[in-house]
Amino acid sequence: MPSRFVQLTLEAFSDLLERFDFTRTIDAIHMHHTWRPTQDDYHELATIEGMWRVIATIASVITLQRAARRTQTHSVRRLEKRLENMPQQLAQTRLSSASSASVSRAPTVAARRVALAEQIRRLSAHVREVRELADGAFAPILRLAPVRALLVPFGGAGSLAVLEYLAMWWQ
Repeated sequence: MPSRFVQLTLEAFSDLLERFDFTRTIDAIHMHHTWRPTQDDYHELATIEGMWRVIATIASVITLQRAARRTQTHSVRRLEKRLENMPQQLAQTRLSSASSASVSRAPTVAARRVALAEQIRRLSAHVREVRELADGAFAPILRLAPVRALLVPFGGAGSLAVLEYLAMWWQ
């Protein structure tokens, strides 16, 4: 896979700027530097690609987590919508069994009532289960394996606490 980054000499960068079709006036170029990597740590393109992988991994984890939460919310809404009418159906079966004069229909109505009650119980349990998911993509960001793996070189969870806070606001 070709690199998404191109390493340029100062002369090549100057040539690129001369040929670039700018749509607005650029009056300054700022070079930003971090405390890490230092010049001793810098291994040219490999360092830049490594930093890109870290950022891409964090972004992927946050995207996965957001998609999982949206899916969870959608699933709970669908289950709750199915549950909405079930108590009414159960009440109707009770009324129809009470008003039913036919003895032959009584076992069928009773079986339907039991089946509806069981469905309500199961769906309610599913709603609770889906709401309480806290593993895998539903785990807090600092408990996710890719994030923990990234934290090892940075000395622990403190370095990503700010990212978790920002991810919370992003959601």
